[in-house]
This record gives sequence, C-alpha cells and structure tokens, in this order.
Amino acid sequence: MGRYDEADKQYQLAIKADPNNAYTHFYYGILLSERECYEEAEKQYILALKANPNNASAHSYYGLLLAETGRYDEAEKQYVLALKAEPNDKDTHYYYGDLLEEMGRNEEAEKQYSLFATLSEMK
Repeated sequence: MGRYDEADKQYQLAIKADPNNAYTHFYYGILLSERECYEEAEKQYILALKANPNNASAHSYYGLLLAETGRYDEAEKQYVLALKAEPNDKDTHYYYGDLLEEMGRNEEAEKQYSLFATLSEMK
C-alpha cells in the first residue's frame, strides 16, 4: 500500500520550492493519475510540458490519462508528440496501439504493436 498522502505533501513542497521543475510536475501527475484525480493530474502534465515541451514521457502519460477519460483524439495527439520527441519509445508505441485498437483502427494499431515488439527485442 502506498503512502500517497505523504507523497502528495512532498510533491507540493517540491513544487513550492521549484515551480518550474518539469520532472516534479510529471511525477506528481503520475501519482494523481494513480489516485484517479484526473483533473489535477492533467494540470500537472500540462505544467510539466510547459516547462519541457519535448518530454516524451510526459506526453505519453498525458496521453494515457486522456485515453482513460475517453478523450481519444486528444490522447492521439499526445502520443504523436511523444513519438516525435522520442521515436524509439517502445511503451508509447504500445499505448498508442491500444488507443488505435480502441478506436477501431486495427491496421494502424498492428503497426504500433509491431514497432513495440521490434524495439523490445532490441533492448
């Protein structure tokens, strides 16, 4: 069982100390997503991306949040941005494949899954 309340307080202190730290906002967004505090998590991902627009992980996790909340078109945009920043991010290819499959775009999904498999074999 996680110590979410304690972690939440630590993230808030870290943000107060350095409000423009992309990684603090990103990881706080993950914590909030895990707690299903989607509105607050989205704010943190946006702040992370404002501080570092090329953070592929932040784009990818923001895409996961958007997909989880049914905002598929917005999620797709985040995955595309993540892959633009880091074309070999195998996890983003997998998440993007899941989204495309959910959207009924199976051929495109298979391409993403294939890229995921290829990249997984390389590492």
